[in-house]
Amino acid sequence: NASYWIAAEEYLSQHGELRAPMHAVVEHHLSVDPGNAIRLVTQELDERVVIRHVLGDDSVAAVTQLTTAITSTTATGAISVSSTTNFSII
Repeated sequence: NASYWIAAEEYLSQHGELRAPMHAVVEHHLSVDPGNAIRLVTQELDERVVIRHVLGDDSVAAVTQLTTAITSTTATGAISVSSTTNFSII
């Protein structure tokens, strides 16, 4: 659980333009074990940021969504930025 929140906190610390109140949802799909390599795939959409925690076999372990206001989960928007960050769970 902590690795998912660390990714969200690091993203927010690098994007000071996002201000409280924030709404965060973490969807757990697979377990992450010590030593697993994780790739973070970040998409900045119109009303939210989506961070996917991707394992080495390209399966998604978790999805974190950050919004500045509670919005519908069906909201759509054009992807403005997509980035990838790699890290390992120790």
